[in-house]
Amino acid sequence: GHVDRAATEQVAEFISKHGNSRFQPIDGSDNTVIHNRAGFKRDVGLGATEYLIPAATWRNEVCLGLNPKTVAGLLISKGYLVPDSAGKASRSETLPGLGKTRCYIITEAIFGGDDV
Repeated sequence: GHVDRAATEQVAEFISKHGNSRFQPIDGSDNTVIHNRAGFKRDVGLGATEYLIPAATWRNEVCLGLNPKTVAGLLISKGYLVPDSAGKASRSETLPGLGKTRCYIITEAIFGGDDV
């Protein structure tokens, strides 16, 4: 529905707007200092990228004005968010400089247009 589409677009828009400036490559391939970091990105092969967004950023920025749990559930159902093995929306990942952190992993499939 309309609300689902708006929520998906909000997340996609956040990543497309900040993907280069505020997401740090997780492998350390780029030494650029990231100001106001929103998360990390990693290459998952075949030119595909995943975006790892810490839970606080997910709540406070990415899902601003939305219910973060609802958005996560929606994106899992669309295949845009990678849940953990138990089906939880957030996963514990080891992040450079942060250690183990609960984060939400968004795949770039979210940019693949819009299956209304």
